[in-house]
Amino acid sequence: MCIRDRWYQRRVHGATVLSPLIVIKTQMEVAGVKGNMTIKENVSRTLSDIGVRGLWAGLIPSILKEAPYSGLQLVFIEAVKAMLPSSLGLASTTIASPIGSVAAVLLTHPFDNLRVRYQCSGLEVGDKSIIQGKHYRSYWMVIKDIADKEGFHGFYRGLTAMALKRAISAPFIWTLVELLKRCLLYTSPSPRDRQKSRMPSSA
Repeated sequence: MCIRDRWYQRRVHGATVLSPLIVIKTQMEVAGVKGNMTIKENVSRTLSDIGVRGLWAGLIPSILKEAPYSGLQLVFIEAVKAMLPSSLGLASTTIASPIGSVAAVLLTHPFDNLRVRYQCSGLEVGDKSIIQGKHYRSYWMVIKDIADKEGFHGFYRGLTAMALKRAISAPFIWTLVELLKRCLLYTSPSPRDRQKSRMPSSA
C-alpha cells in the first residue's frame, strides 16, 4: 500500500471516529447562544430524535471533503512554491500555504456545506427550525433543495469565512511543519554515517 493510500485511509478513519464530536460541535455552533443547550442535552436530543446513527449524520460528505482536502492542499502549495524564487527559502512556504489552502477549500467546500446542512436538519431553536423546518432523509434531498432554492451559489454559502479561516491558520501550521522537517533532517544522521556506525572499529 502506497503512502497516498495510507494517508487517505487515515483521513477516512479520523472522520469516522470523530464524527459524533463534529456533529455536536456543528449543531451547537449553528444554534448559538439561543440554543441554550449543553453538550449532554444535545447528545440526548440527538439520540432520542434520530438514534445512534444521528451521531454519524453527514459522515459521507465529511469523508468526501476531508479525504482529498489535505492532498489537494499539499499539491497546490508545492505548485505555488515551484513558481516562487528559491532564494525566498522558508518564506516560500509561508507565502504559498494560504494560497494552496484557499484553492483546496474552493474544491471541497460544497461537501462541507452539505455536511453542515444535513447535520443541522430538524435542529430547532425555541419554536423555530434552523433549516426551514426540514428533516432531510437523504443527501439527495439536501442537494435538490439547495439547487432549487439557491442555485449553484448555494453550495458555496459560507465560503468566505472558511477561506479566511484556512488562509490565516495555514501559514502558521505549514511554516512550523517545514521548520520541524528541516530540524529533523539536520539532526538525523545521513545513510553514510549510519553505515559507518554499524561497521566494527579496527583494533
